[in-house]
Amino acid sequence: HLKKPLQNLADEKEEWADHAITRNEWKQIEGAVKVLTPVKAMIKKLETKKEPTMHEVTAELFKIHHILQSFINNRNNCGFGIEFARELKKQIEKRFPDRGTDRQERRIAYYLAPQYRGAHLGHVGKLESTKDEMKEKVKDGGTETETETEYEDDILLERPRNVELSPTSKLIREHKDRLKGSHTNNNQKSKVEREMDRYERFSNPGQNVNVLKWWKAREDVLPLLANQAKKVLAIPSSSSKSERVFS
Repeated sequence: HLKKPLQNLADEKEEWADHAITRNEWKQIEGAVKVLTPVKAMIKKLETKKEPTMHEVTAELFKIHHILQSFINNRNNCGFGIEFARELKKQIEKRFPDRGTDRQERRIAYYLAPQYRGAHLGHVGKLESTKDEMKEKVKDGGTETETETEYEDDILLERPRNVELSPTSKLIREHKDRLKGSHTNNNQKSKVEREMDRYERFSNPGQNVNVLKWWKAREDVLPLLANQAKKVLAIPSSSSKSERVFS
């Protein structure tokens, strides 16, 4: 936005001539702006105060890595921007190892987000360990041998929609299919395991689902998981709000 007026100032005013930005410097600036724009959008999304954000961290980091890698692979982009993108990608990975799945609260929140259900956790080999962590946290005490009512997905959820969650929609659909094929009818499973099986059979409600309302509507069906969802989704993913209050 400033390129044209700055060039005009340098051309028309002698005192600005010594401060003119060179062609290569403009390339560096333009490359940085193009790379940083999606990062800025991610930061704004994660520091919101009105909606839960902990479950969005992993999804957003996967998206950013995809965007940066696509930028790096596109040889039509300027070399300055590509080098900047490589360094930025490296620093993001250093700050958030394994796309942010190094932290337990992020893993559990991501699994309990009905639009994701841990899709990327399987990609990094942490889905089963996250489910084990959930079982340990719940500790529901023993197994359920009585017959439980099976709830049909279409009764509890809106009809599935063709939702594109670019760039991860394909991964999430494949993850959903794997979950469907992994469940067995085992009456000796613990209650939390049965809840997890039922939860994983639900349709994808779409990226714009309100996760708090989703769990509120299903807390009678999935009481153990809903209780965990209330706890972990209450954790903010960003300290920006508290820092602003302190300032």
